[in-house]
Amino acid sequence: MTMLSLISFSQVDTGTKDTTKVVISSQVARKITKDLIRLDGCTQENQELYSKISLLEDREKQKDGKIEVLTEKDKNNQIIIGEKDKQIELYVSMTDDLKDEIKTNNDKIKWWKIGTYAGGGLTLLLLILAF
Repeated sequence: MTMLSLISFSQVDTGTKDTTKVVISSQVARKITKDLIRLDGCTQENQELYSKISLLEDREKQKDGKIEVLTEKDKNNQIIIGEKDKQIELYVSMTDDLKDEIKTNNDKIKWWKIGTYAGGGLTLLLLILAF
Protein backbone atom coordinates (compact mmCIF):
# COMPACT_ATOMS: atom_id res chain seq x y z
CA MET A 1 0.00 0.00 0.00
CA THR A 2 1.04 3.46 -0.78
CA MET A 3 0.67 6.28 1.61
CA LEU A 4 -0.22 9.67 0.32
CA SER A 5 -0.20 12.81 2.24
CA LEU A 6 -2.85 15.45 2.00
CA ILE A 7 -0.26 18.05 1.09
CA SER A 8 -0.06 16.77 -2.48
CA PHE A 9 -3.74 17.40 -2.94
CA SER A 10 -3.78 20.77 -1.24
CA GLN A 11 -5.02 23.88 -3.05
CA VAL A 12 -3.03 26.27 -1.02
CA ASP A 13 -1.38 29.07 -2.99
CA THR A 14 2.29 28.29 -3.20
CA GLY A 15 3.30 31.60 -4.77
CA THR A 16 1.97 34.73 -6.35
CA LYS A 17 1.92 34.49 -10.11
CA ASP A 18 0.37 37.12 -12.36
CA THR A 19 -2.20 35.19 -14.47
CA THR A 20 -3.22 38.23 -16.52
CA LYS A 21 -0.01 38.19 -18.50
CA VAL A 22 1.16 35.45 -20.80
CA VAL A 23 4.65 35.24 -22.17
CA ILE A 24 4.79 34.21 -25.82
CA SER A 25 7.47 34.29 -28.44
CA SER A 26 7.56 37.02 -31.09
CA GLN A 27 6.79 34.53 -33.91
CA VAL A 28 3.64 33.37 -32.15
CA ALA A 29 2.71 37.01 -31.46
CA ARG A 30 3.11 37.86 -35.15
CA LYS A 31 0.96 34.89 -36.15
CA ILE A 32 -1.69 35.89 -33.63
CA THR A 33 -1.59 39.47 -34.92
CA LYS A 34 -1.97 38.29 -38.53
CA ASP A 35 -4.86 36.03 -37.53
CA LEU A 36 -6.58 38.86 -35.65
CA ILE A 37 -6.15 41.23 -38.59
CA ARG A 38 -7.46 38.54 -40.92
CA LEU A 39 -10.41 37.94 -38.57
CA ASP A 40 -11.20 41.67 -38.53
CA GLY A 41 -11.08 41.71 -42.34
CA CYS A 42 -13.30 38.63 -42.55
CA THR A 43 -15.77 40.14 -40.10
CA GLN A 44 -15.94 43.36 -42.10
CA GLU A 45 -16.25 41.38 -45.35
CA ASN A 46 -19.08 39.34 -43.84
CA GLN A 47 -20.89 42.53 -42.83
CA GLU A 48 -20.50 43.93 -46.34
CA LEU A 49 -21.68 40.67 -47.87
CA TYR A 50 -24.73 40.62 -45.59
CA SER A 51 -25.54 44.20 -46.59
CA LYS A 52 -25.14 43.30 -50.27
CA ILE A 53 -27.35 40.26 -49.79
CA SER A 54 -29.94 42.46 -48.10
CA LEU A 55 -29.81 44.94 -50.99
CA LEU A 56 -30.13 42.12 -53.53
CA GLU A 57 -33.10 40.67 -51.67
CA ASP A 58 -34.75 44.11 -51.62
CA ARG A 59 -34.07 44.51 -55.32
CA GLU A 60 -35.50 41.06 -55.99
CA LYS A 61 -38.65 41.92 -54.01
CA GLN A 62 -39.03 45.11 -56.06
CA LYS A 63 -38.63 43.15 -59.28
CA ASP A 64 -41.17 40.58 -58.10
CA GLY A 65 -43.57 43.42 -57.31
CA LYS A 66 -43.05 44.92 -60.76
CA ILE A 67 -43.59 41.51 -62.36
CA GLU A 68 -46.86 41.11 -60.46
CA VAL A 69 -48.03 44.56 -61.55
CA LEU A 70 -47.08 43.90 -65.17
CA THR A 71 -48.76 40.47 -65.08
CA GLU A 72 -51.94 42.11 -63.79
CA LYS A 73 -51.71 44.76 -66.51
CA ASP A 74 -51.23 42.02 -69.10
CA LYS A 75 -54.34 40.22 -67.87
CA ASN A 76 -56.31 43.47 -68.06
CA ASN A 77 -54.98 44.17 -71.55
CA GLN A 78 -55.92 40.65 -72.66
CA ILE A 79 -59.46 41.22 -71.38
CA ILE A 80 -59.60 44.57 -73.22
CA ILE A 81 -58.30 42.96 -76.42
CA GLY A 82 -60.92 40.21 -76.11
CA GLU A 83 -63.67 42.81 -75.71
CA LYS A 84 -62.35 44.78 -78.69
CA ASP A 85 -62.35 41.59 -80.77
CA LYS A 86 -65.97 40.98 -79.80
CA GLN A 87 -66.83 44.57 -80.76
CA ILE A 88 -65.08 44.18 -84.12
CA GLU A 89 -66.97 40.93 -84.79
CA LEU A 90 -70.21 42.70 -83.87
CA TYR A 91 -69.39 45.62 -86.20
CA VAL A 92 -68.55 43.22 -89.02
CA SER A 93 -71.83 41.35 -88.58
CA MET A 94 -73.75 44.64 -88.33
CA THR A 95 -72.04 45.86 -91.50
CA ASP A 96 -72.96 42.64 -93.32
CA ASP A 97 -76.56 42.92 -92.10
CA LEU A 98 -76.69 46.57 -93.20
CA LYS A 99 -75.30 45.67 -96.64
CA ASP A 100 -77.94 42.94 -97.01
CA GLU A 101 -80.68 45.35 -95.93
CA ILE A 102 -79.47 48.02 -98.39
CA LYS A 103 -79.37 45.43 -101.17
CA THR A 104 -82.89 44.28 -100.30
CA ASN A 105 -84.14 47.90 -100.27
CA ASN A 106 -82.41 48.60 -103.59
CA ASP A 107 -84.01 45.49 -105.07
CA LYS A 108 -87.42 46.61 -103.78
CA ILE A 109 -86.91 50.09 -105.25
CA LYS A 110 -85.78 48.56 -108.55
CA TRP A 111 -88.85 46.29 -108.75
CA TRP A 112 -91.09 49.18 -107.68
CA LYS A 113 -89.67 51.32 -110.50
CA ILE A 114 -90.04 48.47 -112.98
CA GLY A 115 -93.63 47.93 -111.81
CA THR A 116 -94.36 51.66 -111.99
CA TYR A 117 -92.94 51.99 -115.50
CA ALA A 118 -94.71 48.83 -116.63
CA GLY A 119 -98.00 50.01 -115.11
CA GLY A 120 -97.57 53.48 -116.62
CA GLY A 121 -96.68 51.99 -119.99
CA LEU A 122 -99.59 49.58 -119.85
CA THR A 123 -101.94 52.39 -118.86
CA LEU A 124 -100.63 54.48 -121.73
CA LEU A 125 -101.01 51.56 -124.13
CA LEU A 126 -104.58 50.97 -122.98
CA LEU A 127 -105.36 54.66 -123.36
CA ILE A 128 -103.92 54.68 -126.85
CA LEU A 129 -105.81 51.53 -127.82
CA ALA A 130 -109.02 52.79 -126.28
CA PHE A 131 -109.15 55.81 -128.58
